[in-house]
Amino acid sequence: MGRTLRLALVLAAGLAGAAPVAAQDTGVVRSPILVLDTERLFTESEPGQQFIRRYTEQREALIARNREVEAELREEEQELTEKRESLSPEAFRDLADDFDDKVRRIREESERASRDLERTREQAPFMLLRQAEGVLFELMRETGGAVILDARQVLIRSDAVDITDTAIARIDEAMAEAEAADPGNGATGEEAPAEPSEAPPEE
Repeated sequence: MGRTLRLALVLAAGLAGAAPVAAQDTGVVRSPILVLDTERLFTESEPGQQFIRRYTEQREALIARNREVEAELREEEQELTEKRESLSPEAFRDLADDFDDKVRRIREESERASRDLERTREQAPFMLLRQAEGVLFELMRETGGAVILDARQVLIRSDAVDITDTAIARIDEAMAEAEAADPGNGATGEEAPAEPSEAPPEE
């Protein structure tokens, strides 16, 4: 049993019999235990959607560039093969070794760029949560909450204690206000890395 779930059970046991009271200003009950669907918070909030759009664009650009460079390398490999008859074995071996080194370097650069891009995608929901701490603490204050649990770690719950919709609305509102004050403000605070200049051919 996960530590967070055990905490939820302990709190629930200690508060058994205490009926929740509706919170007029949030649309959820007053409860010491609140639930947040962190995946929905990321995929349905405007900051999360902006990041996903940017991530998708950069991923597609990386794939397109990989295909372009793959074609260039295949053409270079074909030209090297055609030169073989007119070169000494030593000269051809030197050119072949240089080409292999180039392909290896390109492959490493491409794999690194892909890993960086995926790592940024994995970290983005956590970055959004960190930036949304002020909104979440305010919701806890308004609802009398003592802890917010990830919905994925809760087996059974009442929808009344789910603050996801309210949190999304508050985050979008805060983002709109921030962008009005600073049009250059980013959605998640993290930009995905740019695509590499070259990419490896397929094996």
